[in-house]
Amino acid sequence: MPRLIPLSRLGNTQSNYSAEAGSFMGKPAVGTNDIPIGTVRDVLVDADNGRLRYFVVNIGRHASEEDVLVPVGMAQVEDDAVFFGNLTLDQARQLQHYRGGRRDPGVTAS
Repeated sequence: MPRLIPLSRLGNTQSNYSAEAGSFMGKPAVGTNDIPIGTVRDVLVDADNGRLRYFVVNIGRHASEEDVLVPVGMAQVEDDAVFFGNLTLDQARQLQHYRGGRRDPGVTAS
């Protein structure tokens, strides 16, 4: 498994995609039928090759914040949002959760 690092920790010189990917952070995450599912909090990159692997999407509301990992292949990035056209909020809640430096089993951290 790849070693994954949050883009927010890398800085602009560590990844070919850092400047562009950094602009994703804070954008709305929009799912099926243009229904908002959350906000892009960060992007995880492969530490070995700098490839974008997952969007960290906050799907929490008020007191129950949840960050989940959404594969970048599911995304279409526009100027105003990141669209996950085949993803509902209920499906997003079933994705692998991300807890800062601690992840659920299955995602290797560096």
